[in-house]
Amino acid sequence: MNETGEIGAPRQLHHSSSINVDPFLSHDAGTAVIVTNEHSDNMDYSLLAFDVASGEQIAELWDVSASIRPIAFSPLPGDTCVLAITNQSGNNRPLIWNPRTDER
Repeated sequence: MNETGEIGAPRQLHHSSSINVDPFLSHDAGTAVIVTNEHSDNMDYSLLAFDVASGEQIAELWDVSASIRPIAFSPLPGDTCVLAITNQSGNNRPLIWNPRTDER
């Protein structure tokens, strides 16, 4: 989206030969998160976050030998936190991650 809130032309933020699925967009459309298996030889997933305006990768969240899946961005304006689940403990457990600060 541009400064006036209009949707612009599509553009690629990320390219990889790994699996990349489930794109999520923050409430203000400034941050995008995708699921990838770039760090895994199997189906363990991590999250990559991108600044939509610049196209730069701003953060990555992954657990060794575990999978992380996003549920949703916060619905609050200005809050870029992501609700996700991880199976690092052997069970699916919730987590909150802010890709702008990389705080978990």
